Amino acid sequence: MLLIKNLETPRLTIRSWQKSDKDFTLSLWGDKENGKYMSDPVRENMDEAYLKCIDEMEDNPEGYYLNC
Repeated sequence: MLLIKNLETPRLTIRSWQKSDKDFTLSLWGDKENGKYMSDPVRENMDEAYLKCIDEMEDNPEGYYLNC
């Protein structure tokens, strides 16, 4: 997700997704337990197209990788 400006409150900062976030976010999104509540595939079912969208998410002004 590409944000022009961070969204900040006294307790929270929301910033653009960065490629350095990939391993952490995929560990959450691809986790079998979390997968019960999310639409993302579990890690072993992530195909090349899905991973390509994740790699391009940092520069995506639409803000969500499923727009790929």
